Amino acid sequence: NEMIYVGSLRADFELYTLLTTAEPVLTEVWLDKPKVAMIAWKDNGRLNINELIEAIGDLATGSDTSTASPRSVFHVDKVHLTNGTYSYFDQRETNMAGFDYYHFTLDSISAEVDQLRIAGDTFEINVQALRCVDVKTKLRAHEMDVFYRYTSQNMQFEHLKAHIGKSFVANYLEFQYDSTDDLSDFNEKVTLKAHLDSSRFHTDDLAFFAPTLNGLNETYTIWTDLS
Repeated sequence: NEMIYVGSLRADFELYTLLTTAEPVLTEVWLDKPKVAMIAWKDNGRLNINELIEAIGDLATGSDTSTASPRSVFHVDKVHLTNGTYSYFDQRETNMAGFDYYHFTLDSISAEVDQLRIAGDTFEINVQALRCVDVKTKLRAHEMDVFYRYTSQNMQFEHLKAHIGKSFVANYLEFQYDSTDDLSDFNEKVTLKAHLDSSRFHTDDLAFFAPTLNGLNETYTIWTDLS
């Protein structure tokens, strides 16, 4: 099975700069029908994408220890994403009712992305107008803006504004873990830190995760800090 597939890719860049600079830059990229299939293996729970992440991290760090900060592998100034698909499948778990966070597929993904950068173990992007839909529940992300950062020990969602279903979430989320392998045991090994500001949660959306809320037709507005 393919872990990463791209239907169509076009890129705008300066060839001389791309080949000769220590931190190559792609000016603009158009991605159509990209697919990412993430799997947690049955035998050890390890994510198939971890090896790719580690290889990129090793490439960025390199063998030169004379510098205090890692060099970038590359950055991309702007990305136009259309018709994307992302799936996650945990081979160790059985199917769940509602939103199955062990097995799900997000389809019709579109977004405008800038500030894409990889350096050391860090991957970061600024995402605007992200839209997608969960195939099983039909829960739709109508629009999401966020600055996303992924490292070997956390995932950060900064300046988050997300309209999902009938709900709205803002403005900071962080998931903390000891290593990326912990992501395959999310409920037990990953901790949440959050600052929620004027966030609204409708029970129609929450019911996909907590079925007892189905039919209540209520909205909860929350301001809180979690750690």
